[in-house]
Amino acid sequence: MAASTDSNTFHRSEQIDATLNAARQALYRYLSLALVDPLVGSWPHLSDSQTQQSVLAAAELLRGVPVVASSERGPAELPADKLDATELLKRLPATQQSLTDGYERVFGLLITGTNPPHEMEYVNEKLTFQRTHHLADIAGFYQAFGLQTRLEYPDRQDHIVMELEFMAFLIGMERQAVEEAEPESDERANVCRHAQGRFLSEHLAWWTPAFGRILAHEHPQSYYAAVGALLAAFIPAERVLFGLEPFAGSVRPEKTDPNSDCDDCALHSM
Repeated sequence: MAASTDSNTFHRSEQIDATLNAARQALYRYLSLALVDPLVGSWPHLSDSQTQQSVLAAAELLRGVPVVASSERGPAELPADKLDATELLKRLPATQQSLTDGYERVFGLLITGTNPPHEMEYVNEKLTFQRTHHLADIAGFYQAFGLQTRLEYPDRQDHIVMELEFMAFLIGMERQAVEEAEPESDERANVCRHAQGRFLSEHLAWWTPAFGRILAHEHPQSYYAAVGALLAAFIPAERVLFGLEPFAGSVRPEKTDPNSDCDDCALHSM
């Protein structure tokens, strides 16, 4: 699966400055922490006041980018004015335990639930070869940059947290290359930038808006509804920055009944 592209694909990414890259990385990191199993110890980071202020500022900066604010959105994608972390921070549970309890309610059944956090669960289950190819492709991205699954978080390569963390990692590598200003720095920065565009196009951009909207629909009063809404606004902004067109196909978890009563759901808006 891949988002369609226009003639400027990956060209616009060259115009992303250092400040915007820092904001992008902050949002990827925070969203990955918001969606990881809290048992890994994410709550202290999520509740840190300095981190929260950085996330608020990052979202404000990104939604103010003219091309982000003016571009059309595809099915399930939320507009730029929804790229606001205020509600997310307001809904953050007050304790590690309450965050864990909420996570278990939403993701306790994982793949068998209505909002699976794995990319492959949005690919037609009859397309076994395509699913296998997609997983291998994701693993190839990680391996190309020397990354392996951490022992303390042994999940599939297509988990939303891993995909978000990978983007944060690539942005960090790009920022480091730019700051070092060595002879080969431009080439290394370009490699990282191009990898970001490809990973968005081939993986993150096509399924995560639907995943985010489903979270918001299925658990409307929860912390994870706010996480999903921010994700469904942030990833389209990223897509726009890299000159990618919206994904045109239908996106829904394969184990979801397409005839279910979901009038305002992302599944029925595509």
